[in-house]
Amino acid sequence: MEEEIWRHGRDGTASAAPAGGRESPPETAGRRSQSGQGNNPKKVLRPVQKCEAVEYLLAAYRIGVRRGCRLMMQSRTVYNYRSCRDDRALTQRIREIAETRIRYGVQRIHILLLREGWLVNHKKTHRIYCLEGLNLRSKRPRRHVTARHRRIRPAVTAVDQCWSMDFVADNLFNGRRI
Repeated sequence: MEEEIWRHGRDGTASAAPAGGRESPPETAGRRSQSGQGNNPKKVLRPVQKCEAVEYLLAAYRIGVRRGCRLMMQSRTVYNYRSCRDDRALTQRIREIAETRIRYGVQRIHILLLREGWLVNHKKTHRIYCLEGLNLRSKRPRRHVTARHRRIRPAVTAVDQCWSMDFVADNLFNGRRI
């Protein structure tokens, strides 16, 4: 008497045949590919990111600039472009405003710059503000201020020198509550 041994959770029947004698579709037809979900690197979209990728290719694989730009589909003129604008004065002024007015964010600093006569776009103000690390300033917490530490009380040397601190829940000598 030989019987098949089934694992827990199985009913022992073969998979049900589809109606009409048709062949059942494979299980993986409606599923996503199992190519390691979340492990794929993001696409390189911005020119700055492509330039960094080209520089990585040049250093790691020792290829030329032309080939690296062609592999990353990056124009060589964009790769060689260096901004000629000097924003040091504007950066210095944004830093000064942020240091004197700690509670001001990028929008209020931008309004102050416009009032002072700086012709600057709000996106440029935000970019400089973030590059200088001013967006990471910690603000004072409004709530949850820690309580002061208790002072060490001096030792009691005589009768009636120390009184109870909590009169809400006090008892008399006979046990009656006040």
